[in-house]
Amino acid sequence: MSQKRQNRYGIAEWFGKDFLSLNPTARRQLAEIALSKNKEDYLGCPFKSMQCNKSGGVCSIQP
Repeated sequence: MSQKRQNRYGIAEWFGKDFLSLNPTARRQLAEIALSKNKEDYLGCPFKSMQCNKSGGVCSIQP
């Protein structure tokens, strides 16, 4: 019986920052922002001149 390998995807960029290069403190700070009920706490988008409008601040994902 052959098993099909499933790709697992995870955060590549979070609020425009490379997730894998973030230290635990930075990840914790971004998590607090992402979980904030106040969307005004979201960081500015580094790709557009506006406030991040993506739910949770995830810019992209990668396998």
